[in-house]
Amino acid sequence: TFGPMFPTLATAESFVKKLITGIFMGLAIGIGVSLFIFPISSRQVVFKQMTGTLGLFKKAISLEKDYLQGLEKEDMFALEVIETSAGRSEPDRKAGKKDKGPPLTREQKTALALRGTIAATRELMGKNYGDIKFAKRDVAWGYLSANDFSELFNLIRMCIVPMTGIGTIMDIFQRVGRERGWDGSGEGEGGLFQH
Repeated sequence: TFGPMFPTLATAESFVKKLITGIFMGLAIGIGVSLFIFPISSRQVVFKQMTGTLGLFKKAISLEKDYLQGLEKEDMFALEVIETSAGRSEPDRKAGKKDKGPPLTREQKTALALRGTIAATRELMGKNYGDIKFAKRDVAWGYLSANDFSELFNLIRMCIVPMTGIGTIMDIFQRVGRERGWDGSGEGEGGLFQH
């Protein structure tokens, strides 16, 4: 049906040559890409994300253990917060130095690392949630089925809530210390277990 659009046979032949050249160039690019870039299935991506999540679980448990062991000293509720009304000095302000605040204790550094690990775990599980649908659709013989992926994801997801709850122990200790005045700020209001 395009024959009447070409004024001469030479124009039609040149159009066909350009069309065939474009097709062969596309095939050549496709072959080159397939030789140099190895595809990664979404199943492999999900496996790596699940492995990373389990590694973050292990790290969070280790940090929680370190944090609780660091609190075994006599003044475990002392927050060691230092506030000054003077602020930064004039030379520091002019030099553009940021106010770093008081140096953190080992327990505070561990607590910050634990919060970061828990946040990374939640973020990785969010990515995993988005990718699990595609991993279930992939076809693989002799490997895990889509139901197995669902079961693995659900088992890891059931561990997320307790792992997130691990981070709340720091907030609980700080709140109890503040309410009872154990953080060095003076007398507290008392609480449920006050004598």
